[in-house]
Amino acid sequence: HRRVMVVGSAELAINGKAGVVVSEGTSVRIALTDVRGREEVEVPCEQVRTLLYFAASNGVAQAVRDELQTEEAASMVDWADATKGRTALWSAAFYGETRCVELLLAAKASVELTNKNGFSPLWVASQRGHASVVRALLNAGADVNHANVRRITPLIATAMHDQPDCCSLLCSARAGLWATFEGKNAMAWARGRGHEHCAEVLIAAMSEQDPPSAVAQELGATAAAAAQEDTPIPLAKSPPNSLTAALATVPRPSLSPHAGTAKTLWPLNGGVSGG
Repeated sequence: HRRVMVVGSAELAINGKAGVVVSEGTSVRIALTDVRGREEVEVPCEQVRTLLYFAASNGVAQAVRDELQTEEAASMVDWADATKGRTALWSAAFYGETRCVELLLAAKASVELTNKNGFSPLWVASQRGHASVVRALLNAGADVNHANVRRITPLIATAMHDQPDCCSLLCSARAGLWATFEGKNAMAWARGRGHEHCAEVLIAAMSEQDPPSAVAQELGATAAAAAQEDTPIPLAKSPPNSLTAALATVPRPSLSPHAGTAKTLWPLNGGVSGG
């Protein structure tokens, strides 16, 4: 039986009265015991939360520790609310409650359980800038490239929302630098939104990794086409390889095959459209 609290029910909300689950289906029967004795009540599933979930959501580490030491801990640790599918770990990660996250991970909470929109604990922690939570989740083996239902990866989320510390942690964990959303990779999203610190982190990471073969072929084809047309390479759509990253801010001769006066290509920090 799981130890639960009931949300939004006037007769049960007084002093956060707690109980245990007797049975569940489309609704939940809960046994409550106080000085007046035992009573059973039936409430909709969406009104039920575990005490562990409440403690983790509010950053009460001692309460999380206490709940994890109960007999019901095994059935509670990965319990998800019926409304949005959030677990205690997910909620603690969302609110940046690092100590609660660490306790839940030590209790073998699943790092990959998402909410109903496909957001993983790592995704929401990254997007909200909770670097210590991101580090803990990565150390526990969280999938660094787990995208949400819109196919936005945690790395792209950090670029969109200007979270350079989390961006750096994800890059160090070998996040997919060339994954795209709406045709733009994380570096392009950071540049387009004016998030220069994130962009610098991503450029440095890109300079240390060669692009996947398919991306490299596209880059080569783009450079060749630009050389034929004597036009700048549209870096907004083509992520740099190690050479272009290293030379990003250095004026270079044109790739034009024609003789004549030298020209320069656009630097990496130009020509990227906003998100």
